[in-house]
Parts: sequence; structure tokens; C-alpha cells
Amino acid sequence: MDIKIKNSININGFSGPSQSYYETKERFKAILETKLNIPTVEVPSSSGDLGANDFMIDLLFQQSRSLGEISNYAAPINNPYANKLAENGLIASSNVREKSKVSASYIDSKLQGTALEGLGSAFKKAEEEHGVNALFLLGLAIHESNYGTSRIAKDKNNLFGFQAYDNSPYSSAKGFKSFDESIDTVAKYLSENYLQPDGKYFNGYSISAIGKKYATDPNWANGIENRIKKLIGM
Repeated sequence: MDIKIKNSININGFSGPSQSYYETKERFKAILETKLNIPTVEVPSSSGDLGANDFMIDLLFQQSRSLGEISNYAAPINNPYANKLAENGLIASSNVREKSKVSASYIDSKLQGTALEGLGSAFKKAEEEHGVNALFLLGLAIHESNYGTSRIAKDKNNLFGFQAYDNSPYSSAKGFKSFDESIDTVAKYLSENYLQPDGKYFNGYSISAIGKKYATDPNWANGIENRIKKLIGM
């Protein structure tokens, strides 16, 4: 987990630090870095006073708002699940409007040897243009097309089972010119219909909230989340 320690809070009425101040600060930094594995970074105070510093823990959680504003305290740093989620910018019940922290090349590295290989830039472009988290879109594509190997994906370039209705999934599924077009179209559709308060199917911003209106499968949201966890090595 990325946790930074900033020294940037002014202390009023303090003329300068004593030697014991520096010694205590160094011991504290040593504990953070060697015992707790929390990296520290020195940030000059806004006043420019050498000793006008204090410590503030700044949690780099992409989804902090959806977790109830947790920026003022640290989650367990030995939790590998929390670490991976913080690193990659998506949590199971997250706001999928939040951008992922992963790059197109990172996504490509996870898709090597699959039918989805080379689509990292398409997922990131959809995230940037339509405001839908790239890892969520990727998890959805993997879940619905089994890494692009489903019949609908192969024959119609449809990675999401888009418009594949239960009574006639193959015949009703929309066809696309390319996987890229499929990704862009579905991201736009989700953005406009599921992720805007005035959207036709808006029910919230989490994966489970989307699933209640998007899919008939009650385990749909869990399936997407499990795909994402597996993707980032959970």
C-alpha cells in the first residue's frame, strides 16, 4: 500500500526544533520505514521555517470517498487485499466512476496470450472518455466473454454480451466492427444509462448497484469482482 508521510503542518509559536526533536523524528521515521514498511517523504512547510513541521499520514486510496472518508487513519498495512486494491485503484464495492491507477501497458501485461491481448489502450481510452473504471470494464469483458473466447465475442466482436437477451442471446447480441468498438460502445452506454443520476437504470455507482439493473444473474457482481481480484493477483 502506498502511504506517504508528509511534514507540512505549521506549529504556531515554535521558534525552532531542539536536537531532541530531530532525534525523535528520526526514530519515528525509522519505526515507520523499517517496522511498518511505510515510506516517508520530506515536504517543506509552506512558511519556509525549518522546524515548522509535523507528521500527517496521507493514505493514497483512490476510492476513499466510497469508504467513508478514511484519509485520516491507516488501514492494516499487512492486508494484501487492501494493498493491491489501493495500488490499482479499485475496490469491490467501489465507485466505478473513479479512475483506475493502472496503465494500458499494465493491462496488456495481464492479457498476454489471450484473445484480448493488446486492448489495454482501448480500455484506458474508454475510461478517459466515458468515466468508467478501466479495471471494471476489463473485469466485465472477461466475465462476459471468457477472455474473448465466447461465440458472441468471436463472431460479433462483442466482449460484453451487449444486447444478448436471455430468450435469444446469440441472435439478439449486437455486432461490432472490432473489440475496440465494443469496449467504447459499452462504456458509453454504462456511463449514460447506469452511472448518471438521471440515467434510465441508475441505481448507484458500485458494481453491485449496477448489477441489480444490468444483469439477471444474482451473482453477476461477485463474478466481476472475482475476475478483477484474479486479474491483479489476489
